[in-house]
Amino acid sequence: MRNQGGSSFGEEEQALQQLLQEKSEEQACLNAKARRRQEEAEKRAEECKVKLREQVEVLKGATRCPDHHLAWPGDNCSASRSMELPFHHSLES
Repeated sequence: MRNQGGSSFGEEEQALQQLLQEKSEEQACLNAKARRRQEEAEKRAEECKVKLREQVEVLKGATRCPDHHLAWPGDNCSASRSMELPFHHSLES
């Protein structure tokens, strides 16, 4: 059976099936790329969390001087010797 354009419905169906197959393959490729990007973003986010945790641990060793600069244990700042409140308490509140 032929349609008005002169081609058979079987040929059109085959062409549509081919197009559908190509689009399915294209979509699968896009999905794979999106998954890889998502995995890479999650990996970068985890690396950032680790670095942030390390920085917080470093800051926990610091105290606040009255003039609001950080004093590290062993510094010659007189306020660092007199301050009892660790800096990390202000981060946790």
